Amino acid sequence: MWYVLYKLQNVGTALSDKLNELGVKYYVPMHYIEKLNSEGTMMEQQKVVSISNLLFVNTDMDILQFTQQTNGLLAPMKDTMTNKPAVVKDEEMERFIQFQKLQPANVLLLKDPYAKFLGKTKVRVKAGLFEGVEGRVVRILRDRRLVISLGNMAVAISGIHPSLLEQIP
Repeated sequence: MWYVLYKLQNVGTALSDKLNELGVKYYVPMHYIEKLNSEGTMMEQQKVVSISNLLFVNTDMDILQFTQQTNGLLAPMKDTMTNKPAVVKDEEMERFIQFQKLQPANVLLLKDPYAKFLGKTKVRVKAGLFEGVEGRVVRILRDRRLVISLGNMAVAISGIHPSLLEQIP
């Protein structure tokens, strides 16, 4: 089971050391951006965190006990629907990691819960990288995006051509 956790800023090495010591699997979404170097002469690729201050942890421990063992470096994110710690199913997390690695710039974690989008048109991707994925079509930032669930959170994926979507009941 995966949990969504908030992390303190600038605790990268201390936190990864602690998580490795506890023997848990974790995932921090990252992507590359292009930036001018310090001299301002060349573009360089720099790896940055995609979702600020969020971390996903796979553990069977009670999440509150687990966060206490991290000495206050982590806190569980609350599910807005149940007011309990946010949980993500293994299949959803694997799919999210795959999307994040394939096209990190096209994946956007939304602040709204997935339930907000339930009234929108339900579709399935017919072909391509995201074949078989089901979600809702939503207009975000002047772009039609496929919104899928990640636990009770929503993830928007852009760059899927409308011809690859089929409406489902």
